[in-house]
Amino acid sequence: MKQIIILIVLFTAAAFTQTPNWTSVKETNINVNNATSVDIFTNGYGNHIIVQWDNSLLYYNMDVNGNAGTPVTLESSAVVSPSISGDATRLYVVYRKSNENYIRTKYSSDGGSSWSYISNLTNPSGSASSIESVMSNGKLHVTYTVSNVVYYSRYED
Repeated sequence: MKQIIILIVLFTAAAFTQTPNWTSVKETNINVNNATSVDIFTNGYGNHIIVQWDNSLLYYNMDVNGNAGTPVTLESSAVVSPSISGDATRLYVVYRKSNENYIRTKYSSDGGSSWSYISNLTNPSGSASSIESVMSNGKLHVTYTVSNVVYYSRYED
């Protein structure tokens, strides 16, 4: 009987010490007042944030304390519907420029320090909007709309 009571006390203590909790909410130093759009992706390199102001597109890498580094300008004109995604080692920013009928993709493999273009997604149907992207199983999946129709494509490296 004594052993049962000890086991119950141990299980109860273990249950209360492993209760998951949210961390405290952190306010960032990124001001998105008057931003056209904001998108966020998180991996081991940090919290990756893209902010569209008017036509420009800025990238921020934010640490777990809410401190964002100096923004990197990914595009300086005519940005439409940007989206950010990635996996444990890669980041992808997908967007269109207003004067183009294709979707651009920028890629980073160093946590957002440097960016390169990968091949454009040809959009034969017109001006894409509502662009969304996600990485899954090593493939970049992209959806977008044109004239109330949803389109899908994927990029395989």
